[in-house]
Amino acid sequence: MLAKTDPATGDRGARQGEGRNEPATNNQNEHSAQDGRGNPNTLPATKSTVRGLSGRQTAERSDHYRDVVAVLNHGLRVIRCKGGIQWIIQARVGGHWRAFWHCRTKTALLRGAGQYASHPALATLPERIGGVP
Repeated sequence: MLAKTDPATGDRGARQGEGRNEPATNNQNEHSAQDGRGNPNTLPATKSTVRGLSGRQTAERSDHYRDVVAVLNHGLRVIRCKGGIQWIIQARVGGHWRAFWHCRTKTALLRGAGQYASHPALATLPERIGGVP
């Protein structure tokens, strides 16, 4: 292996493992990461999220999802799915919104909403979502 030059001083160090009783290393410091294949200086893979121009998450489970139809209470809401073909009733579970009722008709939505079926925002919805008969 070739000796590395210190950018701060311009000094060239000894070759790794040469002149010492230590085995050669890949010269990683304790703060660098590996990608699982032994490639240094790369970050580990993480789950990606969809983000809008403002930087807020736009996933349906996000607090900042833009197609919220109605907030029924602090832990229950109705959204329009990303494709615009169904309404989804979501409950807040563990810091995120989780779907528990999917429907395409207002009748089914009101049935799923239970005691919140009389919410004013639900009354203004069309009989079917997505314009499909």
